[in-house]
Amino acid sequence: VCLFVCLFSFDRSSSFVINRRYLKELNNPADVGADGKGRVYVHNFEDEQSDSEDEAFDPQLLRMRSALVPTANSMLDLATELEQDDLSDFEESDDEFKHDGAGGGGATGDEPLESGAERFLREMRETVQRGEKDNLDVDGVLLECAALKLSHDATVIEYGRSVMWALLELVDPQPDASEGADASLSRPMLASLQKLVQRWHSLLGKYGRETADQVQLLQGIEACVLDPAAVHYMSLFPYALRFLYDADVMEEDAILEWEKLALSEETVARKKLLSKTKEFLDALKEEGEEDDEEESESDDDEESDGDSDSSSDSD
Repeated sequence: VCLFVCLFSFDRSSSFVINRRYLKELNNPADVGADGKGRVYVHNFEDEQSDSEDEAFDPQLLRMRSALVPTANSMLDLATELEQDDLSDFEESDDEFKHDGAGGGGATGDEPLESGAERFLREMRETVQRGEKDNLDVDGVLLECAALKLSHDATVIEYGRSVMWALLELVDPQPDASEGADASLSRPMLASLQKLVQRWHSLLGKYGRETADQVQLLQGIEACVLDPAAVHYMSLFPYALRFLYDADVMEEDAILEWEKLALSEETVARKKLLSKTKEFLDALKEEGEEDDEEESESDDDEESDGDSDSSSDSD
């Protein structure tokens, strides 16, 4: 469809005339493109009040009012150009993401990108360890950890793994990583771990109100010390259980249920872990048996007292 570029205006006698004065300029290819067709609206400047009769029509203002209507081919070329620009921008931003490690979450060089679980683990460790080093309020750190768990849609197992990993890395002095699962322990290590658990146990307690939740937290702690990157903390596992038990974060039923699950899916690494934990588990079972015996004796005493009272009444 050919559209003629016309400039219409009213003269002082209100007659409708074609203003050919600007026709050539309106059809400037710089405005409408080499193959462009357009229709330009021109404001009726003659009716505007002006303080000076020398005020001339501004061609630049006319260009600003021009509405460009490109041909079909021009539109196709423009769409192709925009698509190529978008792809180019996407490739550049993707390349920056892969090689920019300044943000903490990107990989540098040929390093692989973090998975969602790895990123959650890293952010949780950073949060808990910052809280300990800067002596932050426990409740404030707990809110941050809860927000991270929610934003990453992490499971209780992943949460327990991350919290315990962070605490184990704060133990001072650290076990010798070169010794692996058989890393030797010292009294200062155990004292450090106990202090950390006493201060930060509520991070785990928040998601361990029910026995089933406690079992999942224990599975997460287990996953931590079975990880090849943290296997040198395996010897600290039974002591961590003991300290969590003393802090009322883990109940006897949950710990024994975790043992059953570990035995049902026993591997070489898990077998080693259970061997290291056996002493604590046996002590826990003995305590439970003693408590049961005391409760049984107490019930028997109450029954015998009741029988004696009833016999004295009959007399």
